[in-house]
Amino acid sequence: MSWIKNIFFFQLLCWMTAISAQTSIADSLLTSLACGNCHLGVRQNPDIRKMAPDLSHAGLRYRPAYIYTFLQSPKRVRDNIGAARMPGFHFDEKEALAVTLFLMEQKKSVNLAVLPKGSVSNVKLEAERLIEGELECTRCHGLNGKGQNSSTDLTDVGMRLNRDWLKQYLVAPRLFDGDDTAMPSYFYQVNATTGDFKPVTPDASLRIDAVVDYFMTLTSGEAKDGEKKFSTIRRQYPEVTAETGRTIVQSQNCQACHTIDGLEPWFERNGPDLSIESQRVRR
Repeated sequence: MSWIKNIFFFQLLCWMTAISAQTSIADSLLTSLACGNCHLGVRQNPDIRKMAPDLSHAGLRYRPAYIYTFLQSPKRVRDNIGAARMPGFHFDEKEALAVTLFLMEQKKSVNLAVLPKGSVSNVKLEAERLIEGELECTRCHGLNGKGQNSSTDLTDVGMRLNRDWLKQYLVAPRLFDGDDTAMPSYFYQVNATTGDFKPVTPDASLRIDAVVDYFMTLTSGEAKDGEKKFSTIRRQYPEVTAETGRTIVQSQNCQACHTIDGLEPWFERNGPDLSIESQRVRR
C-alpha cells in the first residue's frame, strides 16, 4: 500500500505546486495592472506613475480628438510597461467630452529655452530613411508594420500628439521622461538646469523638422476626421464643462496611476476590497 500513498502524496504535491504557480502568476498580474492602486486587498504598484503618462501637460501633448476617442475606447499604446493598461470606464459622450475639456486645460510647461526655428534650406531630407536607417527608431518602435514593438508604435503619432509638443519632446526627452528614459537625445544636448540646448549636428533643426513633418503626414487624414467629429461633439453639448471633467477625474481616482499637478485626489483607494472577492461573486 505504500506505493499508493506515494502516488497520493506525489499528486498532492503536484496540485499544490500548480496552485502556488497560478497564485504567483495572478499576484504578479494584479500588481502589473496596478489593481492595488485603487483596490484594497492586493499590493499597490508604486511604479505605475512612471509608466502611465503625466497628464499635467496633457493639453500641450495630445490632440483633443484623440483624448476624446481614447477615453471612450482605451487601447494599448505602450508595449514597454508590462500588462499595465488604461481601464475602460464606459464613459458616455458627455463624460468623455468633459474629461477631455479638463485635460485640455492641463498645460504645465517644461524648462526649455525657445525652440529653434526650422532652417531655411533647399536640402530635403528623406525622413523615412533617416528614421529607420540613421536614427534606427525601429529598433525599439513599430512603424508602418515594421520594426520592434518594444515601445510605442510610431505610425499613429501624428494622430495622437500635437506637433509643437512632439518637437519639444524630440529636443529634450529627458525633461519629459526623466534621466532614466530610454529615449536618446538625437538632435540636441540640453542643460536640464537652464533649459538651454545646442545641436548635436549642424543640421539638427532640419532633421527634427523632417521627422516631425513625416509623422504628422502619416495619419493626417485620420487626424482631420477626428477633429471634425470632436468639433461636432462640442457643438452638440455646449453645456459640458471642464469643471465637470475635473469632478469625473477626481471621482474615478485617475491620480492613482497618473500625475496631475495641482489637483488634489479625493481618495487613496476607491475600489472594492478584492481580498473578499471570492465571498461576493462566483466564478
